[in-house]
Amino acid sequence: MKIDKLIFKILQYLYEVSDLSMPSMEPISPKALKVPLEQWNNAVAMLYKESYIDGVIVKKSKTGIYILNEDDMRITLRGIDYYKNNTTFKKFLEAAKGISEILPK
Repeated sequence: MKIDKLIFKILQYLYEVSDLSMPSMEPISPKALKVPLEQWNNAVAMLYKESYIDGVIVKKSKTGIYILNEDDMRITLRGIDYYKNNTTFKKFLEAAKGISEILPK
């Protein structure tokens, strides 16, 4: 899975469960998303670095990036803004693609 799609899925889920006090992180686990742990760790680390999520601890070592406290992962206001803007943009692109398919060439 491409990293942008993975990031979008993680943010989408965190946004959807943002009103819950103890949401399960199982639906966005590497196993559930069918991605390698290393790719998932990199995506979560990027989201954390950009302040789109908080609650996790990102540790870097010589062997890679490790995520701790993933059960405490939450979307931030900045993450919500990013998610909403990209959702709107995605819908716009899909609509534009649909229009271009019906226009004569």
